[in-house]
Amino acid sequence: MEIVNIVATGVLNYDELDITELYDDLDDEISRLKPGRLDIQYGDETPLIMIYPAGTYTIPGATSREELQQVREKFINHLVEVTKGELSESSFSIKYMVFMHDLGEEIDLEALAIQLGFENVEYEPEQFAGLIYRTDNPSGVVLIFSSGKILFTGFEGKEEAETVKDQLMDQLL
Repeated sequence: MEIVNIVATGVLNYDELDITELYDDLDDEISRLKPGRLDIQYGDETPLIMIYPAGTYTIPGATSREELQQVREKFINHLVEVTKGELSESSFSIKYMVFMHDLGEEIDLEALAIQLGFENVEYEPEQFAGLIYRTDNPSGVVLIFSSGKILFTGFEGKEEAETVKDQLMDQLL
């Protein structure tokens, strides 16, 4: 099972942030002003940082905790430098992680929907190519595709996703 996405959020020490003014202070090559937010990206292959006027920011797209930490540190250090210490971070947390597992064989989604029980499953192949399986303990969502690829989303860590994967494998085998 591999991490395919980590989404984290942080709060800056300003409740109201003038993102246009901040944009003017930043390098055009790394920042883009969008409606309602300022995007910063330090390279094509690095996670995006989205800053909002409420003083919050989101970092989606990291594929490891190390990558997330590196981008976060670069971002915070850059903000402190550009604003001469006015802006800093007051909190930061990982919101959820997305993992992928490849079963290596095709899955009959209709049969699986029946096996898992309709109370926790959504399967409408005309609207979405995968089966959506909602878990309670631990809480999260699993997207299962007939190709055998399985996405585990909404979990706070790999242990939770592994627990659900093991439960699912018991159902599949």
